[in-house]
Amino acid sequence: MTGTTVPARRPGRRPPSGLGARAHAALATLTTPGTTRVHWLMLGFASASCLGVMGMLAGSEQPAGWRAAAAVLTLAAALCWRRPGRRPWGPAAEAARVVLEMLALAAVTVAAPEPQAALGLLYAVCGLRSLQHGRRALAALVGLDVLAYASGVFLAAQLGQPPASPVLALLPVVGLVVTSTAMQLLVESLRGQAAAQRAQEASHAQLSAIVQTSPAAMLLIDPDDRLVTWNRAAERLFELPPRESIDGPVRLHRRSDRSASGGPVHADAVAALHARALAGEELHDEPLAWVRRDGGAAHLAVSTAPVRLSTGEALGVVAVATDVTERERLHERLRTQAVTDELTGLGNRSLLTDRLRRALAGGPGRGTCALLLLDLDGFKAVNDTGGHEAGDRLLQRTAAVLREAVRRTDTVGRLGGDEFVVLLEQTTAAGAEAAADTVLAALRSTVRLPNGSDIRITASMGVTVLDDRWGGDAEQALADADIAMYAAKRAGRDRWTGYDPAMRRAVADRVRLETELRAAVAHGQVAVHYQPYVDLLTGRITGVEALARWQHPRRGLVTPAEFIPLAEESGLIVPLGRQVLQQAVRQARAWQLAAPGEPLLTVSVNLSVRQLAEPGLLDTVAQVLADTGLPAHTLTLELTESLLAADDEDVVALLHRLKRLGVRLAVDDFGTGFSALAYLQRFPLDVLKVDRSFVRDVTTPDSAALTAAVVALARSLRLATVAEGIETAEQAVALRALGCDTAQGFHFARPMPAPELTALLDRHYAGTGPLALPAGAPRG
Repeated sequence: MTGTTVPARRPGRRPPSGLGARAHAALATLTTPGTTRVHWLMLGFASASCLGVMGMLAGSEQPAGWRAAAAVLTLAAALCWRRPGRRPWGPAAEAARVVLEMLALAAVTVAAPEPQAALGLLYAVCGLRSLQHGRRALAALVGLDVLAYASGVFLAAQLGQPPASPVLALLPVVGLVVTSTAMQLLVESLRGQAAAQRAQEASHAQLSAIVQTSPAAMLLIDPDDRLVTWNRAAERLFELPPRESIDGPVRLHRRSDRSASGGPVHADAVAALHARALAGEELHDEPLAWVRRDGGAAHLAVSTAPVRLSTGEALGVVAVATDVTERERLHERLRTQAVTDELTGLGNRSLLTDRLRRALAGGPGRGTCALLLLDLDGFKAVNDTGGHEAGDRLLQRTAAVLREAVRRTDTVGRLGGDEFVVLLEQTTAAGAEAAADTVLAALRSTVRLPNGSDIRITASMGVTVLDDRWGGDAEQALADADIAMYAAKRAGRDRWTGYDPAMRRAVADRVRLETELRAAVAHGQVAVHYQPYVDLLTGRITGVEALARWQHPRRGLVTPAEFIPLAEESGLIVPLGRQVLQQAVRQARAWQLAAPGEPLLTVSVNLSVRQLAEPGLLDTVAQVLADTGLPAHTLTLELTESLLAADDEDVVALLHRLKRLGVRLAVDDFGTGFSALAYLQRFPLDVLKVDRSFVRDVTTPDSAALTAAVVALARSLRLATVAEGIETAEQAVALRALGCDTAQGFHFARPMPAPELTALLDRHYAGTGPLALPAGAPRG
């Protein structure tokens, strides 16, 4: 809004006063609107002149014919005079009327007792024309009228009626011309003033309509802080009476109490805005808290500008106020949504990070703070089985439990998914541990799934007592609590683990190891070692198992226990497994071709869950077999018992398709804790590998009985058996006695590179190898 300047009157120019003012007002009245009243007066004067002319013609001594003609022409001319409000005539009709008036004027001049008798009619005609025509047309018509009058005077002289003095007869004509011109100028002036006044009134009415209908409240406030005028929106917003009902200035009601939020309201704020505007400052959308008479609060945005005369004199301040209460409420809702988790109503990551950053910054009286970061155990099963609706209900219940389990001064939030955070302020290390125990106990529950089964819900938690080590890095504090939480999961779940700096180093090492493993897989630096399978009855090598080995350039040999889980988590197991499959099949075919007189050597390759989920696995296996020429029945793909126990329909279909390729399927690590045995019939299996946990104590009666049961089960299902982890001759003899078909383990040979195994096979086929079994009990 810009300041408004009102033009001041010119110095020395005063408005008309006294008799002049009254005359000016009278003329303005006569000419409003459109000189209508002057027109009627002039028409009345012309009619009176016609009557006077008729009287003169009746007493004239001129011939009756001339008098009759003059009377008829005068009457006809009078009937043609246009009355106010009538439409103007066309050019032809107007010309005929002018000719008729000129003939009447000439006839009257001849037929009247004296030529000067026609002057009244001449004045009336010229007066009417001055109201109907512009300057140029009026001058031409008056000239024609004067010519008609002069012609009449000349004709009257020819008929024996000369005027007393020709000059005297023409002097009125000159006066007529001057009078007509003056009247024309006066009428035009009055018309211009009337038009300007109407335009100003119309503009004022338009501006007033705009102001009155504006949705924004508009007020004019004088320098004494009084309202001069306002619009209807201001009446509604500020509870003012209608402006028309007030004679003088009024003041806005002011309150000096405090708003609901505790801040001052408009009493002082209005005065401050008014003073700033009077000082020349233009304000735009200044916030103002307004309290109505009933105590209700409104948020206003006020813009002001000073109003001054061109001389610099201050007339006041114009203010425009808009009620932005709804907008402020919307902004408040948006601000709340920006820091609130929509599902649970807890604080979101943004709010948690902000409060955590302030807690890390410390300050007087803040004390020790701690961070509890927890993840629900079993949430995925609820979500997968019961759907997202069941998962959402569990998350909402968890949020309610957490609110009840901690103090009101603590911050509870949801990071996303099933991860929650509790920020404890003004606590101690012991207090944080006690709070962790309380939260874990409160979260332990049983959830009934849609299929009728129950699932135990617990939580794994990382606890971090915050100190100067984190500085103000809230994200790092959350990351470290997350590390501790995953440590709790690996330790068995349903527990909390305190953060230790060594955990961060371990994670950094793990990230670095993953990066190096990715590079090793990309460059084919992961080697394949092979461990033989030995027939327990004949002592012959029947096959090999392909095992991945990573020779790190700095760390040396990295065990599979270190990098295989890492490859599973990162997805690197897919390209790594493809490389192992290709190398193992190619090498096995080379061994087969190198010993044509020996039974075909078999090769076993492990498949992970991630590999089975890859859409191209079937095509990869088929392509490798086609490229190498390896007979399909000499390739065995090993699957973990946990994968089969999941009983996934897609996995079942994939295994049947693999079986149709001709490859053999084996279940690895059988007996590692899954009690469901139905999958042994459901899946198209060929080999059952007995886990080393059975083999370790197979020489004892109890363990031998269990192993015998597993071997008997496999035999009843027509599955071959392979015992893993044979480390002693006694274990080998015991397994042979129990009827186990094949074995592998350090007792026979450790995993070795392909060249070493090639040399071993050469010696073995030559009969000089070290794999012959000691004599033992016959197979039973």
